[in-house]
Amino acid sequence: MFYGNRTFYDNKRFQITSPKGFLRLGCAFLGIGFLLLLISFFVYRGEENFAKTAKYTTGVVIDFLAENVGNSTGVNGGGINSANAGYEGLNYFPVVRFVLNGHRYVFSSHTGANPPPYQQGQSVSVMYDPHNPLNAEINSVASQWPGAIILVILGAVFAVSGAFLIVFRNKIQSGGSVVRANIQDS
Repeated sequence: MFYGNRTFYDNKRFQITSPKGFLRLGCAFLGIGFLLLLISFFVYRGEENFAKTAKYTTGVVIDFLAENVGNSTGVNGGGINSANAGYEGLNYFPVVRFVLNGHRYVFSSHTGANPPPYQQGQSVSVMYDPHNPLNAEINSVASQWPGAIILVILGAVFAVSGAFLIVFRNKIQSGGSVVRANIQDS
């Protein structure tokens, strides 16, 4: 169908019919990839700054908070700090107690998993804000860096896909490599 100067497809499929279309799509993917990488940098810097200013102590896992990370449609509701993306069920978030200057502090980790990565009664390294000890987290890669790691992976996938679409747009559009042959009569 043709309406004015815009074309609408009846088959409801997104079709790219020219190298310009691949160029635009590649630029969009590349832009999204670089944006995700930029965001991951700031997430990383925030976590790094917290780690530099934090004090460290030892805590004990005293319990677990169980949180439902899915629903009847199978959509994951656990967010970026759920270790089981796509898992429908419960994630267990460790509840940790540590003692500073005779005061007990209890916090729940922001990162959960199923099965739980720790056991009740297990000692764990804890990093905390010296000005607000309740701002604490278990000192592990899984607890400290999941947001930055996931954003870097997604950003890299988008950026590489975009670069691929830009560089190989002519070959993709033609369905493969261009074959040239000279035929001579004998």
